Amino acid sequence: MSQILKILFIEDSEEDVTLLVRFLKQGGYVFDYTRVDTLEMLRATIDEDRWDVIVADYVLPKLSGLEALHFIKQRD
Repeated sequence: MSQILKILFIEDSEEDVTLLVRFLKQGGYVFDYTRVDTLEMLRATIDEDRWDVIVADYVLPKLSGLEALHFIKQRD
């Protein structure tokens, strides 16, 4: 049985996430994912579940990659 990975995408582009999801599925990965693009969404989501992988865009209109990293490091 394959382990189901929990992936959190910090990304403002749904199209980019769709491409990444397609790529990961083609690679044989089994996963559930959530996409967030604001600090408020990140706050709500990070405590909701345990994430195996976090994939982050570095520059977002409402959130910077460094801001997301600092927030996540404070939580874990």
